[in-house]
Amino acid sequence: MQTINADTMLMLSSTLATRKEENCKYVVYNPGTDELHVLSRLAYILLKLCEKPARVTEITELVEEAIPSLHCDQGHMEVMKLLQKLLKRGLLQTS
Repeated sequence: MQTINADTMLMLSSTLATRKEENCKYVVYNPGTDELHVLSRLAYILLKLCEKPARVTEITELVEEAIPSLHCDQGHMEVMKLLQKLLKRGLLQTS
């Protein structure tokens, strides 16, 4: 499994189809793997930030600015874990 760090460049792995559910969750279909994924709002925001290649540092800074409660070590680790999960699921890729 590939591990990310602050300098890793991430981007969407393919064209994803998304749909917002009533419970603030997002269903994401990856046609490349023919899999459906149910994502939290934060995971979906991370995907949107990766529509164009972006460094992990840039992504975490944007999220921490938009959601001040994540501007701490615990919040930073939460974002890093989510990015790692999205990469593992094949929704993101390194560039």
